[in-house]
Amino acid sequence: MSMDFVSVKDEKISFNISNRGWRRIFFLALMYGWKPAGTVGYGDSQTYFLNDGQLVTREDALELGRAIEMAFPDLKEADPANDPVSQFGSDWELEMWERTFECIVESRRDPAYIFFDSIWSQKLTELVELCQAGEFRIY
Repeated sequence: MSMDFVSVKDEKISFNISNRGWRRIFFLALMYGWKPAGTVGYGDSQTYFLNDGQLVTREDALELGRAIEMAFPDLKEADPANDPVSQFGSDWELEMWERTFECIVESRRDPAYIFFDSIWSQKLTELVELCQAGEFRIY
């Protein structure tokens, strides 16, 4: 399943990613200091993980974009030895979650530690551009 993020200001500005890819980026942004404000719309849920058209506010989008931009200089070249699936099998996302929160507690910023490398540069750039356009909806 995939998720589409669409700018409220200009629907031509959008970002598409798999649910798994979005979870990865979400954790990267947390590592770089993003404090999610929660989405707006559709009941009491403020989650970023449904695709029901919930709104990410302008301020939250800008902060998300800033956090992702901060990660760019720290992205290293891909290292096959750092492949999460070969290291942890199907439980690799749990390992990524645990490592992310370990880094947050230690104030450590290391994308490779949560399985990010320079291969993600283009996708992260697309998301930053969407965030810089302001509020967006998640479908």
